[in-house]
Amino acid sequence: MSKRNEVIEVLKKIIDPELGKDIITLDFVKDLEIIGDKKVEMRLVLTSPGCPLKDYFKNEITKNLKEKLSWVEDVEIAIDAKVPEPFSQRKKIEGVKHIIPVLSGKGGVGKSTIAINIAFALKEMGAKVGLLDADVYGPTISMIGGIKGKVVVEENKMVPPEREGVKIISVGYFTEKESPIIWRGPLIHSALNQFLFDVNWGELDYLIMDLPPGTGDPLISTSQLVHLTGGVVVSTPQDVAVYDVRKAINMLFKVNVSLLGVVENMSYFRCHSCGEVHEIFGKSKVDELVKEIGTEVLGKVPFDPELVSSGDEGEIYVLKYKDRETTKALFDIARKISAKISMEVLKK
Repeated sequence: MSKRNEVIEVLKKIIDPELGKDIITLDFVKDLEIIGDKKVEMRLVLTSPGCPLKDYFKNEITKNLKEKLSWVEDVEIAIDAKVPEPFSQRKKIEGVKHIIPVLSGKGGVGKSTIAINIAFALKEMGAKVGLLDADVYGPTISMIGGIKGKVVVEENKMVPPEREGVKIISVGYFTEKESPIIWRGPLIHSALNQFLFDVNWGELDYLIMDLPPGTGDPLISTSQLVHLTGGVVVSTPQDVAVYDVRKAINMLFKVNVSLLGVVENMSYFRCHSCGEVHEIFGKSKVDELVKEIGTEVLGKVPFDPELVSSGDEGEIYVLKYKDRETTKALFDIARKISAKISMEVLKK
């Protein structure tokens, strides 16, 4: 048996603990080479840019190769990621692998702020990301994104402006700042169709969609137009928000869109002076809800005035405040979303 095949046989014993399959079957191992009879080089291509298991795999591969093959003295592993694409009979946007709607049962829970920071967190983790502000009644991402200027049209397609590598399209780019948007169902459907298919999104791993609060036409239209990988629902801890979240989740199920999980925003406030945690909205009801419906809390984001003010000032919180507790929570949420999507695709 050749040394290369010996290495492959060892790697077949290393199992992904989340997927239950070995890393050779999962096609994670690329560019495997034996250098000078004593060194093994390879590229490990995982399914999520924020995969929490990359250090685990690296350690397991190195340990097993050195223990089981006496000739191996050095192991060099480059880590890469390629987001898997789902199979769907529904219409797809060319080049876009996953569309993730972010929604809420009611307004005022920070849905847009969560959506934009998740998008930029995913981009920072190495993914190709787009952000679609589909909140036709209150498009705020045009302001939060900090992008000025008109959208360019090339070859009959809109070219989305970019901020720090994230491609952004907002309803707000096409309306007057102080004019109310009074659109009925058919017009909403037509507008969403244009924002999805008449935009040159290019190659994207994730397109984050900020939908308006509630359970109306935009979610119904979007689910009819394209395959949605799974929804993220944003809530705050108090009873009234959770009551409306239940409706938003039920709406997802009615239009046959899976639920990735719930984000609890303004979950608590940590005193900067003493470090004490205060539940300013009372004891959370979100934990009870997710347990009841069989999903999970993707993360709990602290109440942070600067998370709001950064958006008002056109700043991206996760880029501006990299060492904050809130930023860590938002990156953890982004990692969980990407990991859940990859696991669901590979299990099918």
